[in-house]
Amino acid sequence: MNNNILFILSIPPPFGGGEIVSQVLHDAIKNNYECLTFSKLNYSKSKQGNQNIFSYFYGIYYITAVLIKLIKIKPTTIYIGLPKTFHAFLRNAIIIWITSLLKIQVYCELHGMNFPFIEKSNFQKQVLLATLQRISKIRVLSISIKKYIVDLGYSGSIYIINNGIHKPSKITTANSQENSKFNILYLGAISKSKGFLRVLEILNSLENHLREKIHLNVIGEFVHSSEFDRFNKFIEEKRLLNYITFHGQKNGTDKWRLISNNHLLIHLTNYDGQPLTIIEAMSLGIPTIATNVGAIPEMINNYNNGFLIQNNNEVKDIITKLLTKEINYELVRKNSYSTFQNHFTADKMVKNIINMIRE
Repeated sequence: MNNNILFILSIPPPFGGGEIVSQVLHDAIKNNYECLTFSKLNYSKSKQGNQNIFSYFYGIYYITAVLIKLIKIKPTTIYIGLPKTFHAFLRNAIIIWITSLLKIQVYCELHGMNFPFIEKSNFQKQVLLATLQRISKIRVLSISIKKYIVDLGYSGSIYIINNGIHKPSKITTANSQENSKFNILYLGAISKSKGFLRVLEILNSLENHLREKIHLNVIGEFVHSSEFDRFNKFIEEKRLLNYITFHGQKNGTDKWRLISNNHLLIHLTNYDGQPLTIIEAMSLGIPTIATNVGAIPEMINNYNNGFLIQNNNEVKDIITKLLTKEINYELVRKNSYSTFQNHFTADKMVKNIINMIRE
């Protein structure tokens, strides 16, 4: 056991992309490196970022547990995440400052594309900037995110390391030529900012004879009750219910079986880092239509292994061409799976993180 490095990881639940990736990392290194893991039972997307008395107690517990572990094993280096919400970032920043003052090297990772909180408060931005100067190495997910960190004035080492997962075993994917329906998947938090309303608008815009050929499968949970009401009203008014199935939040084998029954992932988010949903789809040879944000343009080569879009009309056009076979779906599907094998496997991610730690 290598006691020189302490990995501080947030793992499921909740089942967000960052937590799932951290679980993959933890499972790969737990026998060789010291790990301290945190998870939140009964936690959901609707609670993410909310500040209440329980979140403050959790922050105190988190910091205390880390300090006890530091005293116990006396590492020379810690590896810790950089959260996207300020109160979670401040919690980790306290740890970063304490460890750096103790002459312990600090290595970090950013799972998202940016730190949204710095746009709202100059104080919060100054906290971020001061904390970055205490960090020796940062793992990011793309060239564009590396540029963002550099533009913030960070002068340490930055490593671009893709997320990675294990390909599910004994799961086969749907065949577009045999199934009566072309199944489209929406996977993740159900909210306007993640593009769900746009998906509904696109479904509604399709000509009737094309809409009859597709079905939308939705896996995930609603983020806001007000949006839930708004989406339901739209679905009822446009008479779309027969074209949509809401499966709720699914994990493990249940999730993979549902994903595998689809032909196309639709991911029209306003913001994202390197979406695990796209990687999960790629691992089953399911191509994605996605917006051009975060690390997504470095994952998808337009019309080669997936599709990058700017507006709803482009999505409608792509779906129409897939249904009329003007696009070679099988070729795009194969390229999508090859991209996963070449760039997004768990083994590659773990190997690159360990190399970052050792350099």
